Amino acid sequence: MFSSQSNSQTSLSLSSRTLLIIAAGALLLAMPLALNVMNRIRAEQRMRLAVAQMSAQVKLNQEKLDRLADAATYANSDAYVEHWARVQQRWVKNGEMPVISALDEQPLVPQPWWQQFLTP
Repeated sequence: MFSSQSNSQTSLSLSSRTLLIIAAGALLLAMPLALNVMNRIRAEQRMRLAVAQMSAQVKLNQEKLDRLADAATYANSDAYVEHWARVQQRWVKNGEMPVISALDEQPLVPQPWWQQFLTP
């Protein structure tokens, strides 16, 4: 009786050792897979951040493109030519009286006479 009990304990301990070795092997095989999953999750987070930044940049560039298209349309219009002629070139139409405001000119700052020859 004693020997059969010892034999069953040995087989039980042998099967538990085998089970422990299989579990350790499975754990060792699962470690690279778990690390790979974590690396993929980090890479996906970086990619999502990059996509969000690029989407914001695309939105800004689209707004800039819209403003430039509006400016190009205005530059090709008669209203811009009228503005350019009157404001920048100070032209007047026939029959109009030009008015020159003293506020448009920059006030003269007194300088010593020799600075006239030294400054371009």
